[in-house]
Amino acid sequence: MRFSRSPSPREARGGPGWGAIVVIALAALTGVRAEDAPPEGYERIVTPDLVVDRRPRDAVLARGAMALFAESRGVVEARLGAKLGDPPPRLVLTSSDADFRERHLELAGTPPASWALAIAVPSKRVMVLRADRLAAGNDFLEPTLRHELAHLVLGAVARRSGHALPRWLDEGLAMYAENAAFTRSDELELGAAAQAGTLETFASLERNFPPHAPQAERAYKMSLGFVLWLDRKPGGAHAIVAKIDAGARPEDAVREVAGEPAGEAEAEWKLDLAARSSVFESLVRSSTFWWGMVSVLALLAFLRQAILTRRLRKKMERAEMLDEAPHPKPPPASPGEGD
Repeated sequence: MRFSRSPSPREARGGPGWGAIVVIALAALTGVRAEDAPPEGYERIVTPDLVVDRRPRDAVLARGAMALFAESRGVVEARLGAKLGDPPPRLVLTSSDADFRERHLELAGTPPASWALAIAVPSKRVMVLRADRLAAGNDFLEPTLRHELAHLVLGAVARRSGHALPRWLDEGLAMYAENAAFTRSDELELGAAAQAGTLETFASLERNFPPHAPQAERAYKMSLGFVLWLDRKPGGAHAIVAKIDAGARPEDAVREVAGEPAGEAEAEWKLDLAARSSVFESLVRSSTFWWGMVSVLALLAFLRQAILTRRLRKKMERAEMLDEAPHPKPPPASPGEGD
């Protein structure tokens, strides 16, 4: 699954024409089954490498996806050091949130998270992308396609090995294959949480991956950050995937590359995160810190306004009391005064 972010403003690139695509003949070659018919209202495009189901209005995006597919598959397989294999995968481009939800329920059996931009179902070799959120730019389509392709490749690795990957490793490796950025701000944000002892464990993420967008985004950052840390070890991410592909359990593959059990490697990574910046720098560059500061300043402004309003109201009440109080009569003049 890929986390939703704002798309690039650039237009999607074009792709090859459709004249050379002969759907009926290629369907037999690619192993597309009759029971895998496209959803109602969708059109199917079949090539030797990819099957695309899309609505007529998404023809341009489908063309862009097909143009990117071969290169994206090559990049993902090279970064992971593993092959997707046959048969070719299927890509479904949905045109609305309702469409995406229906396909998600149909393929995964559950409704999608509100922040999900795309999903991959490795057991069915299917990727589903929210075309309505991708149409604005090819820069956004390419990493999304690579991310979901990576999940299919890792699903093939898990199937060949007989060992399922834990969610954090699956997402971290998919982001690694996508070539997602792990920024200094990300590092400092996680480092601040590590210093405070509030950074979640991967065991807790495996039991209950966060359903809400801010927490889910942090879980994705954690997964990528740890995989990138492991990638600096001898053999790196390639070796982890290769060992799993050869039949090793994921925890054993991580231990062999890290040189210590996964739990100890995680603790070392968190210590490294905490040590890479000062507390002050982590706080200053942490989005959580600044949102907290904004909240505090807003509260202080509210309290100040409340105090000023209360003082003004008291002044007005005193002024009204003075106006309404009876004024004493002046004393009578003494005899002879005023003459």
